[in-house]
Amino acid sequence: MPADWIELLKIAFIGLGGGFALYRYAGDQKWKRQQFATALYRTFAEKDTTRKAMTMLDWTRYVELHPEAAPESRFVKVDREALIAALSTTRQKYSRDEVRIRDIFDAFLADLAEFEHHIATRLLAAKQVEPYLAYWAKLITGNGHRKDPELWTAVERYIEFYDYAAVKSLFSRFGYAVWKG
Repeated sequence: MPADWIELLKIAFIGLGGGFALYRYAGDQKWKRQQFATALYRTFAEKDTTRKAMTMLDWTRYVELHPEAAPESRFVKVDREALIAALSTTRQKYSRDEVRIRDIFDAFLADLAEFEHHIATRLLAAKQVEPYLAYWAKLITGNGHRKDPELWTAVERYIEFYDYAAVKSLFSRFGYAVWKG
């Protein structure tokens, strides 16, 4: 009988050790995913196109649209009217400035879609990137501090027209209705 107890104790200790190892593994994986989310956001936020799109969405400012141009032609004032015109989906021809704004937004939206792809494949959880992206999700869906239905309708139409479904899905995960416009 004592040999049976010893065998049971061995099995119990092995089970406890295995359970602890699994617990530590799960914790390490969670930490690594959070590190990945942070690194992904840093890469996103450091991109020139991201910074420019965020500036255009949040403020009326001079934005360097043409870095290759002469110094006096590099910066262009991008206000709400310029942004609405550039993001129009009903025209066939766009000015040089509008084309550059559209290029910036295409890159910005494609990079936002990357977060959704990582969430959909379970590399990340939405709650891991929401703190980084919630402000922009609110703003783009018309739920932020900048109340401008005409601008957010233009952004919505652009996202719809160019089928940035992953961006819509990402923002929906955060609980922001797409769209209010």
